[in-house]
Amino acid sequence: MRILIASLTFPPFKDGISEAASSMAKGFLQQGWEVDILTQPANESRPVFQWNKFCIYEWRMDLSSGIMVWTPEESIDLRLFLLNGGWDVIVFHAYDTILYTALP
Repeated sequence: MRILIASLTFPPFKDGISEAASSMAKGFLQQGWEVDILTQPANESRPVFQWNKFCIYEWRMDLSSGIMVWTPEESIDLRLFLLNGGWDVIVFHAYDTILYTALP
């Protein structure tokens, strides 16, 4: 099974969301499932986009207002990314904006 976790933060961030998303990803991996992560870029650039066998996709998010904001073009790109990824399950472990952006 292929799973995408769309999370507001992910390691190397050190916060509750990051820890919960990484624990979820590790649990899925222990079940033998393939796990990908969609998250915002880390403050310190990630040297690789593989972490504990997860493929990490970064998506720019503007959190200055407390919500994630994309331009209309980026929203379309996000929808295509989610539709064409081939995942069996997508877990939205983030603010609801990413879910609403994904809906047609």
